[in-house]
Amino acid sequence: MQDSNLPRINSQQKSTHQEVKTENIHRDQVYQIELGDPKNQQNVQVNQSQDSYQNNKKIKNQSELASVQITTNQNINELKGFYKDENHDHHNEIATTNGETINKLEESNKAPYTTQILKNKLMFWFMVNHAAFTDFLLAYNMGLFNTLSDHMNYIYGWTDDEKTLQYSLINSLPQAVAAIVSLFAGGWAARFGRRKMLIILFIVALVGNAITLIANTGALLIGRIIVGLSFGGWSSIGPLYSIEIACKQYKGISGIIYSQYFGFGILTAFLVGYGLPSDAKESATNSYWRLMYGLPIIFCLISIAIFLIFFRDETAPYLYLHDKNEPKTKAVLNRVYTEAVAQEEFSDLNNFSKQASSQNVGWKQLFGPKYKSRILLVVMLTIGFSYVGCNAINIYSYNIISESQGASTAQLFTAIMPIGDIIGPLFAMLLIEKIGRKNLYLHGLLGCMITLVAFSITGWSSYKPLQKYLILLYKFIFATSVAPVHWIYPSEILPPVGVGFFGFAYWVASLSTVQFLPYLLNSSGAEVTIIVFPIVSFFVFIYMMIYMKETTGKNKEQIEKMFNQSSIQQFQLVNQNLHSQNTLGDNK
Repeated sequence: MQDSNLPRINSQQKSTHQEVKTENIHRDQVYQIELGDPKNQQNVQVNQSQDSYQNNKKIKNQSELASVQITTNQNINELKGFYKDENHDHHNEIATTNGETINKLEESNKAPYTTQILKNKLMFWFMVNHAAFTDFLLAYNMGLFNTLSDHMNYIYGWTDDEKTLQYSLINSLPQAVAAIVSLFAGGWAARFGRRKMLIILFIVALVGNAITLIANTGALLIGRIIVGLSFGGWSSIGPLYSIEIACKQYKGISGIIYSQYFGFGILTAFLVGYGLPSDAKESATNSYWRLMYGLPIIFCLISIAIFLIFFRDETAPYLYLHDKNEPKTKAVLNRVYTEAVAQEEFSDLNNFSKQASSQNVGWKQLFGPKYKSRILLVVMLTIGFSYVGCNAINIYSYNIISESQGASTAQLFTAIMPIGDIIGPLFAMLLIEKIGRKNLYLHGLLGCMITLVAFSITGWSSYKPLQKYLILLYKFIFATSVAPVHWIYPSEILPPVGVGFFGFAYWVASLSTVQFLPYLLNSSGAEVTIIVFPIVSFFVFIYMMIYMKETTGKNKEQIEKMFNQSSIQQFQLVNQNLHSQNTLGDNK
């Protein structure tokens, strides 16, 4: 190693190192760092190996004391990487040479908190669960027509041929609209605020669902298009709001709860479906379907009331980074968290604000060198989410099971299926902070792929009764791993406008699966259709294994530095390659 690699070494230490190298150049030098008592200003003792000591008689003492000035966490990490200390515990603290207060080496988020985090637990959990309500409504509106499939002909007077087209439209139109809205949703959230935009989206959804109460195909399609406007906003702003209201120790759990509410939404839609007449023909005169369509109206009204009564402030990041309102930011944090945690969160926001504000990032910057690798990650993340079969199974599980098992079995297992979406996140809460986002995602994606391959094999091998159990297993694995990371990760690594692009990519990927699925099911069967998903997911798995970065336990500032450092390294590598090519060309 060269002396230049030592961080902030004083001139006395440099001289000592040079002397040792000159007289012992033929020997390997072994340095052992022992950090002394922090009260004694953390003297660093550099011991020579026994062989070097015998040959170096000029040095009377076995060690030379050197003071190491460290003023930033980057310098601390460089020092730890340079020296290999047998006693890792000694690395936990190191002091500056002028006797300043000892700095903690290890980030507080990498170790369990020994002090209380939440000052108002009831408010925090109420806030997190309310934030996840957007995912509940999103899932309910998507799963609504799964159990209504056999009743649609009689409600709207469709023929069988019309049903295939109309059923595809009522599922694909909202997603197409959502994809377009998502492109703008992130910018709206950055400009007008997360809370305000969510209230507007609840009002829009309320209007759309009210229009679908009219028993007319045109009204149904118009209502679904309007609901699609809310889909686009919910999928972009909902996860962002959910992540921003939580401190860094609880961001993973907040994101998991958000994902869990998707299961609650699907389950509610399926359970409500049990109130439909046993004879589908009776739906032509029975208006129970209107209760199913109108239930989201009640949920929207409740959500708006909660915002107006209980949660009247924006998120702390928005208040500080956009409004520059320091007193209100501190008040919001202190209302929920203990003083120490609130101060730490505010300090993180303050440090992050000193960088270029992510609130002002536009489309041009988003697709520039700084965010390019993150955009590719999010695109692959959304492809993995949709092309591992999530939305396809949520929407068409009834058709897939009823084809071989009958309508009653399909109704039962379709209702049971969302239980995996609810139980899975409970296991994710135990795992995500221990093994990290990346490991959880990759293991889950692999498990989903294996399960879907088994689904197709059992169908081809005439073991179709096993397929319904494999769907239940798939839903559990998916909800434990792929789903929560999918909703957490983009909001951690992207600015608001980037989260909007995430919503766009999600809906485009979802729309592509929903659009081709009914035709492929009718022409090729469930086994051929399902096997497409693990094939696509395999390439996603390889990409994410190589390029996905771990964000667990990191604040916004640390995540930015991690990705920026990677971008700089890639830039330097490209320059080195160009320089090498130019050198070779000159030599020729």
